[in-house]
Amino acid sequence: MRVEDAKVALYVGNATDSVNYYAHEADRFAAAAFESVITKAVCGELPRSYGWLLIQAYYAAFFATHALFRLAGWACTRLTSENLRFINDEIKTIYGGAPLAGGLYLLKCLDGGRQLTCEPLGAFSGGSHEALWTLMPSYLAHIRSLALGASNVDADDTAPIERLESFVKAKGGPNWFSTVRNRLNYSHGYGAWHPYVKSTCAPEQIGSALDAWRGDIDGSGIAQGTDELMHFARACALLVGFCRLTTRDLAERSKARSPFRCSSARLIALGAN
Repeated sequence: MRVEDAKVALYVGNATDSVNYYAHEADRFAAAAFESVITKAVCGELPRSYGWLLIQAYYAAFFATHALFRLAGWACTRLTSENLRFINDEIKTIYGGAPLAGGLYLLKCLDGGRQLTCEPLGAFSGGSHEALWTLMPSYLAHIRSLALGASNVDADDTAPIERLESFVKAKGGPNWFSTVRNRLNYSHGYGAWHPYVKSTCAPEQIGSALDAWRGDIDGSGIAQGTDELMHFARACALLVGFCRLTTRDLAERSKARSPFRCSSARLIALGAN
């Protein structure tokens, strides 16, 4: 174990334990993302209703982003004082330093699972949602860099990531996802709830945009038009689509009892129908 500026590095004896943890966590979040986008909140008696549909889309994107982070060896997660007890005992014994407090942390799996770094995210206000979205630009840049470093990948292959990066930047940053969700959920904005005063788009338009998670993912139309809710629906679908492509690829490469084959890939197949 190494401690530097409240960032702890842990050395793992069995790297397989780390890999299995991240794989199961990624599958868990991916399955939640796919279930959220498949089970649409649509009511025939209220054909203009789309409030819950968009909130479901938000959570699908939120879960998908958690899954994508974990597939890259990142985990934005909350650790309790009990979770940190062993680490704090070691810090006290070896370093004599202040203990780590419970809260949000970024855990990174490095060196093939042989090392875990644990970095507090206390600087991010607003909770776990805002912390996750704030990390998105760093994650996208990391993934794009890894992709461009591969021998069989060229700049065109990373274009969807770059389009999402540009889109998020134009929206003022990734916390835009939480801002729209909060306005929908707490302020009942955008005319999304009965009696739909100042409604800006139709449920079928939103539904069509969300269905894009099933198809080709290039992000080319994400910023089309001026309607913010359509932008939101397309952005959520793009994140779920990234998760679908990655999870499907992993499932195809995995053993029969892989968590991806047994869980999230089955929901992908269900969503394709």
